[in-house]
Amino acid sequence: MKAIFIGVFLMFVTSLFACDHCGIYVNMQPNDFSHHIGFTYSRSIFSGIVPQFTRSLGLRHGDEATIKEYQGTTVRDDFQSMELRARYSFNQRFFVWGRLPIVDNARYVNDKLESKTQGFGDPILLGGYNIINSKSTDTTGFRHRLEVGAGIKFPMGATQAKYEDAYVDHDMQLGTGSYDAVFSMNYVAFLRQVGVTNQAMYRWNGANLNEYTFGSVFRDQLALLAQFPVKSWTLMPRAGVTGEWHGVDKQRGEVLANSGAERFMWSVGMEIVYKSVSLSGTFMSPFYENLTGDQFGQQNTTNFNIKYFFR
Repeated sequence: MKAIFIGVFLMFVTSLFACDHCGIYVNMQPNDFSHHIGFTYSRSIFSGIVPQFTRSLGLRHGDEATIKEYQGTTVRDDFQSMELRARYSFNQRFFVWGRLPIVDNARYVNDKLESKTQGFGDPILLGGYNIINSKSTDTTGFRHRLEVGAGIKFPMGATQAKYEDAYVDHDMQLGTGSYDAVFSMNYVAFLRQVGVTNQAMYRWNGANLNEYTFGSVFRDQLALLAQFPVKSWTLMPRAGVTGEWHGVDKQRGEVLANSGAERFMWSVGMEIVYKSVSLSGTFMSPFYENLTGDQFGQQNTTNFNIKYFFR
């Protein structure tokens, strides 16, 4: 029996497990139906030049404030998080998954630190169900899995954080201040040692106590995979494309300028598995962006993940 491990790097990590013997129920993950715990580090960088003539700072989300001293400057937003992630499997169909992030956000103006926030972000708790977990019924070794989930993001992160006695902008806060609904779908198909995965996530954002609503987000990731077993190790390279669609922000029902976007990114990554431990990393960079107004473009995203499986 050979182990196939596939890392998934945005909100959920999906894995595969292949069996050489036809007609046997195929576990699509190493240590399938066991539990796991791990840490995920993520860093995303946005940057751009604030226009000389603008009604806003040109952030990722709507903002109508006029800040003259920023106009014409180079601004870089650096968003980092360290997440504790865990999954508990009740049986071969049902599971729960959760994350608790620690967030570190910073803004630099002309390479000088302008604002910074650190602390716990908004946790997510999600329940999932395996609709399909197929058998290999012929010599092709084809198998596939379809997994769906639904959950809630809770408003635990601070929304009134300050830096040097001044409130930081809403997109630099540690949380959104709202209860949000999260829906996911993961599909994986494998033919011997080559596979493809498609993962979709939709987050419907509610309004916070200030009647501010961040735009809802839909994300879809398509990737090609391969596996190279070496004794007790498995090497899993991957490459793919991710699309993101961000809705407009609203304040008391009014649509805000400089909000709403669509973005496509290419990604490359590698996962290394040894017995009950996996280590993975991925790099993503946009090749197309359609941003409303004067928003800053995304430069890149980097992720690292480590997990430990146990029963």
